[in-house]
Amino acid sequence: MAFEEQQPFDPASFEHIPVLLNECLTGLAIDPAGTVLFDSVTACLAAQMFDGGDMDMDAPRRVAAQIAAISRHPANFVCVCDGIFEGGEDYAPWTAAYVGGLAHVCRTLAAEFDVVCEMTMGLPHVWKGELPRA
Repeated sequence: MAFEEQQPFDPASFEHIPVLLNECLTGLAIDPAGTVLFDSVTACLAAQMFDGGDMDMDAPRRVAAQIAAISRHPANFVCVCDGIFEGGEDYAPWTAAYVGGLAHVCRTLAAEFDVVCEMTMGLPHVWKGELPRA
């Protein structure tokens, strides 16, 4: 379909259905000495912000608080957030609200975490702290 013929995305139509969500939560046992990989902050926020049709403007605050609380349990917590902040264009209001909400979540988590690292093409740029030695 040609770009000109595509219909604008309706955020009310967004639905995120995690595979085996209940099974994962039921079996979740965080080892205090272990490592947890949380992937993806981006999908987590989208699922909470656009669930139910209306945009939930409190979702960024809630997501940041929930992830920060979980991150305090294991010895190591790795969090993945997609870099969508450099679009350089005018976004539709719902997209701008989502991008702003994601920035809020990422900044809140960066303040909480000991190490903040941006990966670009496999190359790390450490913004805060130090990467562990291998």
